[in-house]
Amino acid sequence: MEIKTFYNKMSDVELLGLIGYLEDWPVNTVYETAQRQVYPESQLKTLLTFDAWIFKQPPLPEIVRQELVRACELHDSMGNMTSLKIQAFCSRYGWRIAFWSFLILWWVW
Repeated sequence: MEIKTFYNKMSDVELLGLIGYLEDWPVNTVYETAQRQVYPESQLKTLLTFDAWIFKQPPLPEIVRQELVRACELHDSMGNMTSLKIQAFCSRYGWRIAFWSFLILWWVW
């Protein structure tokens, strides 16, 4: 599966939460930073604040969403998501590995 496709399947809140986790920032700071990256200062006053947005949860504008995806790809290329990938692998396949290891050890003894 291509990584870009995976990011497109994530909701806006999940993307904000992922970047917040990677940057160690609160989600509202990630939202405001993404808005500041793509909109001029004069237009920022007309946009929804984080509190209003999270209450209504309309879809993020595509340009803001693409900025969040770009940030995720940047973190992935720097290797910051390695621990998340290991955790995902272990949560998906860890019980199978443990189960079969137990059976093999039981059979060998």
